[in-house]
Amino acid sequence: MESNVEELEKLKRRLTLELSLEEVEPHYRNVMRQLRSTRLNGFRPGKFPKGWLEKRFKSVMHHEAIEHVIPGFIDEALQKNELQQATLAVISELEFDQKQPLKAVIEFEVKPTLELPDYKKFKLTRKEVESVKPEEVEEELKKTQKNLAQVEDLRFQKESALKAEYRSSILEQLPKHYGAFDLPEALIHEKEHELEHIIEELTKSEDPKAKPIDKEKEIEDFKQKLRLNFMIDTIIRLEEVTIDREAVAGEFIQMAMMFNQSAEELIKTPYGSRLYNQILSRRQEESSLDRVVARVFGDPIEIEEDKTENETVAENNVSE
Repeated sequence: MESNVEELEKLKRRLTLELSLEEVEPHYRNVMRQLRSTRLNGFRPGKFPKGWLEKRFKSVMHHEAIEHVIPGFIDEALQKNELQQATLAVISELEFDQKQPLKAVIEFEVKPTLELPDYKKFKLTRKEVESVKPEEVEEELKKTQKNLAQVEDLRFQKESALKAEYRSSILEQLPKHYGAFDLPEALIHEKEHELEHIIEELTKSEDPKAKPIDKEKEIEDFKQKLRLNFMIDTIIRLEEVTIDREAVAGEFIQMAMMFNQSAEELIKTPYGSRLYNQILSRRQEESSLDRVVARVFGDPIEIEEDKTENETVAENNVSE
């Protein structure tokens, strides 16, 4: 495979892929094999109207290329050219023939190129976790009517609250350390269309209780969230922050139990898929912010072992 990347305006890129005949010929043969097994009314097996095979080959192979051939080579080209794709790839040109290589021109937008922030410029005050007082334990026992073993997580709650305070402070400061940068226009246009559809539906409903939508504010909030996502993504990638997917899977399983559903069934639903991704996204954000906190305080960074095996186990747990 040969690939060439052309920089267009801002974050837009044009990727040209050229697959050799050797790479694409197996797909050509597979499509022709399927077509030759087709039975048409009024024709004996293996017989077709003149030009039918060639015409159908173009149509079927076009679909095969878009759905199965090109995506894998796009991923390879992205890695080769060190590109971080941010939007869906749009195939603007596609050329192929049974005896010729395949050429495709793909356009998409990439993630903005960001560096790690200067951790020395963050303002954060280290605090000690407050000790659990006897009266707090007594109050918790009265309130929950549980035994002492069940309220031993009071210190953990205090530690979690302090972590959340640190994360909140970093989250507030982070945008100031990056300033403005370009965002993928396609993502913003997609959000605009989504809001326009919602506004249109609200107008049709004529529901007096429906709250009006401030499109400009919604778009600005979306842009801020998008910027923050790219900042978090940069920290995760450049700091090589690992995400405990086993913990993600465990949390998802607990949520499924609350809904009286198996995790295996829930993950197959649109809601379950969104829920899992929300849990993963939240934990990614927390892990990246914890890494920034550690850098600001100058704490040692624990390099975790390769979690590939654990992640596989976690993913399997979701489907069990």
